[in-house]
Amino acid sequence: MRKSTTPKDFDQKIIGICGNARSGKDTLANNIVEILKEQGIKSKVLSFANELKESVNGFLIEKTGISAFTEDEEQKKLIRPFLVCWGTDIMRSINDNIWIEKLNNNLCSDCVNIITDVRFENEINWIKEMGGLSIFIERDGVNPANKYEEENNKKLSRVVDLRFHTTTFEDPKLIFLTSNEILDKLINIDIYKKWKATCHL
Repeated sequence: MRKSTTPKDFDQKIIGICGNARSGKDTLANNIVEILKEQGIKSKVLSFANELKESVNGFLIEKTGISAFTEDEEQKKLIRPFLVCWGTDIMRSINDNIWIEKLNNNLCSDCVNIITDVRFENEINWIKEMGGLSIFIERDGVNPANKYEEENNKKLSRVVDLRFHTTTFEDPKLIFLTSNEILDKLINIDIYKKWKATCHL
Protein backbone atom coordinates (compact mmCIF):
# COMPACT_ATOMS: atom_id res chain seq x y z
CA MET A 1 0.00 0.00 0.00
CA ARG A 2 1.35 3.41 -0.97
CA LYS A 3 1.94 5.87 1.86
CA SER A 4 -0.33 8.92 1.96
CA THR A 5 0.72 11.53 -0.58
CA THR A 6 -0.39 14.95 -1.79
CA PRO A 7 -0.13 16.60 -5.24
CA LYS A 8 2.98 18.40 -3.97
CA ASP A 9 4.78 15.02 -3.77
CA PHE A 10 4.41 14.68 -7.56
CA ASP A 11 5.26 18.26 -8.57
CA GLN A 12 7.17 18.04 -11.89
CA LYS A 13 7.33 14.24 -11.53
CA ILE A 14 4.59 13.41 -14.04
CA ILE A 15 5.02 13.56 -17.82
CA GLY A 16 1.86 13.11 -19.89
CA ILE A 17 2.24 12.21 -23.56
CA CYS A 18 -0.49 13.03 -26.10
CA GLY A 19 -0.68 12.37 -29.84
CA ASN A 20 -2.37 10.39 -32.56
CA ALA A 21 -2.34 6.61 -32.45
CA ARG A 22 0.97 5.33 -33.91
CA SER A 23 2.74 8.66 -33.39
CA GLY A 24 5.38 7.03 -31.17
CA LYS A 25 4.11 7.75 -27.65
CA ASP A 26 5.14 4.40 -26.16
CA THR A 27 8.52 4.51 -27.89
CA LEU A 28 9.14 8.01 -26.55
CA ALA A 29 8.20 6.94 -23.01
CA ASN A 30 10.47 3.90 -23.10
CA ASN A 31 13.36 5.96 -24.45
CA ILE A 32 12.89 8.57 -21.72
CA VAL A 33 13.11 5.77 -19.15
CA GLU A 34 16.43 4.67 -20.67
CA ILE A 35 17.76 8.23 -20.85
CA LEU A 36 16.90 8.89 -17.21
CA LYS A 37 18.30 5.53 -16.14
CA GLU A 38 21.66 6.51 -17.66
CA GLN A 39 21.53 9.61 -15.45
CA GLY A 40 20.72 7.59 -12.32
CA ILE A 41 17.10 8.78 -12.27
CA LYS A 42 14.27 6.34 -11.53
CA SER A 43 11.14 6.43 -13.71
CA LYS A 44 8.17 4.27 -14.63
CA VAL A 45 5.71 4.05 -17.52
CA LEU A 46 1.97 4.06 -16.84
CA SER A 47 -1.16 4.31 -18.94
CA PHE A 48 -4.86 4.88 -18.42
CA ALA A 49 -5.49 1.98 -20.82
CA ASN A 50 -3.57 -0.36 -18.53
CA GLU A 51 -5.93 0.51 -15.66
CA LEU A 52 -8.90 -0.24 -17.92
CA LYS A 53 -7.42 -3.56 -19.03
CA GLU A 54 -6.68 -4.58 -15.44
CA SER A 55 -10.32 -4.00 -14.55
CA VAL A 56 -11.71 -6.30 -17.27
CA ASN A 57 -8.93 -8.83 -17.79
CA GLY A 58 -10.50 -11.55 -15.64
CA PHE A 59 -13.88 -11.14 -17.33
CA LEU A 60 -12.40 -11.30 -20.83
CA ILE A 61 -10.33 -14.39 -20.09
CA GLU A 62 -13.32 -16.15 -18.54
CA LYS A 63 -15.78 -15.26 -21.31
CA THR A 64 -13.57 -15.22 -24.42
CA GLY A 65 -10.26 -16.83 -23.50
CA ILE A 66 -8.52 -13.62 -24.59
CA SER A 67 -6.43 -11.51 -22.23
CA ALA A 68 -7.02 -7.76 -22.25
CA PHE A 69 -3.22 -7.51 -22.55
CA THR A 70 -2.96 -9.72 -25.65
CA GLU A 71 -0.31 -8.79 -28.22
CA ASP A 72 -2.06 -10.74 -31.00
CA GLU A 73 -3.33 -8.22 -33.59
CA GLU A 74 -6.44 -10.23 -34.49
CA GLN A 75 -7.39 -10.64 -30.84
CA LYS A 76 -6.79 -6.92 -30.26
CA LYS A 77 -9.22 -6.09 -33.08
CA LEU A 78 -11.78 -8.44 -31.60
CA ILE A 79 -11.80 -6.99 -28.08
CA ARG A 80 -11.16 -3.32 -28.95
CA PRO A 81 -14.88 -2.39 -29.37
CA PHE A 82 -15.59 -3.86 -25.93
CA LEU A 83 -12.69 -1.98 -24.31
CA VAL A 84 -13.80 1.32 -25.88
CA CYS A 85 -17.42 0.75 -24.89
CA TRP A 86 -16.60 -0.23 -21.31
CA GLY A 87 -13.84 2.29 -20.72
CA THR A 88 -15.35 5.35 -22.38
CA ASP A 89 -19.04 4.91 -23.12
CA ILE A 90 -19.94 3.24 -19.82
CA MET A 91 -17.37 3.94 -17.09
CA ARG A 92 -16.48 7.50 -18.10
CA SER A 93 -20.19 8.27 -18.40
CA ILE A 94 -20.60 7.21 -14.77
CA ASN A 95 -17.42 8.94 -13.58
CA ASP A 96 -15.20 10.71 -16.09
CA ASN A 97 -12.32 10.60 -13.59
CA ILE A 98 -12.50 6.84 -13.07
CA TRP A 99 -9.24 5.98 -14.84
CA ILE A 100 -7.46 9.01 -13.38
CA GLU A 101 -8.39 7.84 -9.89
CA LYS A 102 -7.15 4.32 -10.58
CA LEU A 103 -3.89 5.47 -12.16
CA ASN A 104 -3.35 7.95 -9.33
CA ASN A 105 -3.07 5.00 -6.93
CA ASN A 106 -0.09 3.69 -8.91
CA LEU A 107 1.91 6.91 -9.05
CA CYS A 108 5.36 6.79 -7.50
CA SER A 109 6.44 9.85 -5.48
CA ASP A 110 10.15 9.02 -5.71
CA CYS A 111 10.32 8.52 -9.48
CA VAL A 112 9.33 10.23 -12.72
CA ASN A 113 5.91 8.93 -13.84
CA ILE A 114 5.45 8.83 -17.62
CA ILE A 115 1.85 8.44 -18.85
CA THR A 116 1.68 7.31 -22.47
CA ASP A 117 -1.96 7.83 -23.45
CA VAL A 118 -3.39 11.19 -22.42
CA ARG A 119 -6.54 11.52 -24.56
CA PHE A 120 -9.03 13.69 -22.69
CA GLU A 121 -9.06 17.26 -21.39
CA ASN A 122 -9.76 16.20 -17.82
CA GLU A 123 -6.69 13.94 -17.92
CA ILE A 124 -4.35 16.75 -18.97
CA ASN A 125 -6.03 19.11 -16.49
CA TRP A 126 -5.33 16.60 -13.72
CA ILE A 127 -1.67 16.35 -14.79
CA LYS A 128 -1.41 20.14 -14.62
CA GLU A 129 -3.10 20.22 -11.21
CA MET A 130 -0.51 17.70 -10.00
CA GLY A 131 2.27 19.99 -11.23
CA GLY A 132 3.10 17.66 -14.11
CA LEU A 133 4.47 18.29 -17.60
CA SER A 134 2.90 17.45 -20.95
CA ILE A 135 4.00 16.74 -24.52
CA PHE A 136 2.04 16.51 -27.77
CA ILE A 137 3.96 14.48 -30.32
CA GLU A 138 3.23 14.67 -34.06
CA ARG A 139 4.80 12.46 -36.70
CA ASP A 140 4.84 12.87 -40.49
CA GLY A 141 2.23 10.73 -42.20
CA VAL A 142 0.40 9.82 -38.99
CA ASN A 143 -3.10 11.28 -39.05
CA PRO A 144 -5.87 10.98 -36.46
CA ALA A 145 -7.43 7.52 -36.44
CA ASN A 146 -10.95 9.01 -36.49
CA LYS A 147 -12.92 12.26 -36.15
CA TYR A 148 -13.15 11.75 -32.41
CA GLU A 149 -9.36 11.60 -32.02
CA GLU A 150 -8.93 14.57 -34.37
CA GLU A 151 -11.26 16.79 -32.32
CA ASN A 152 -9.85 15.72 -28.96
CA ASN A 153 -6.21 16.04 -29.95
CA LYS A 154 -6.83 19.49 -31.39
CA LYS A 155 -7.84 20.63 -27.90
CA LEU A 156 -4.95 18.86 -26.18
CA SER A 157 -2.32 20.24 -28.55
CA ARG A 158 -3.27 23.78 -27.50
CA VAL A 159 -2.65 23.29 -23.78
CA VAL A 160 0.47 21.10 -23.56
CA ASP A 161 3.84 22.37 -22.37
CA LEU A 162 5.60 21.14 -25.51
CA ARG A 163 4.39 20.39 -29.01
CA PHE A 164 6.99 18.45 -31.01
CA HIS A 165 6.87 17.48 -34.68
CA THR A 166 9.08 14.66 -35.89
CA THR A 167 9.73 12.99 -39.21
CA THR A 168 9.17 9.29 -39.73
CA PHE A 169 12.28 7.14 -39.50
CA GLU A 170 13.04 3.61 -38.38
CA ASP A 171 16.64 3.91 -37.17
CA PRO A 172 16.53 3.25 -33.38
CA LYS A 173 19.52 5.54 -32.83
CA LEU A 174 17.78 8.48 -34.53
CA ILE A 175 14.58 7.79 -32.60
CA PHE A 176 16.56 7.71 -29.35
CA LEU A 177 18.31 10.99 -30.20
CA THR A 178 14.94 12.57 -31.00
CA SER A 179 13.59 11.40 -27.63
CA ASN A 180 16.59 13.03 -25.96
CA GLU A 181 15.89 16.27 -27.83
CA ILE A 182 12.25 16.22 -26.72
CA LEU A 183 13.23 15.70 -23.08
CA ASP A 184 15.80 18.52 -23.28
CA LYS A 185 13.12 20.89 -24.61
CA LEU A 186 10.60 19.82 -21.95
CA ILE A 187 12.68 20.19 -18.79
CA ASN A 188 15.12 22.76 -17.44
CA ILE A 189 18.16 22.39 -15.19
CA ASP A 190 16.09 22.93 -12.03
CA ILE A 191 13.74 20.07 -12.87
CA TYR A 192 16.72 17.87 -13.72
CA LYS A 193 18.36 18.65 -10.37
CA LYS A 194 15.11 17.92 -8.56
CA TRP A 195 14.83 14.53 -10.26
CA LYS A 196 18.46 13.73 -9.44
CA ALA A 197 17.84 14.58 -5.78
CA THR A 198 14.48 12.89 -5.25
CA CYS A 199 14.17 10.15 -7.90
CA HIS A 200 17.58 8.51 -7.69
CA LEU A 201 17.95 4.82 -8.52
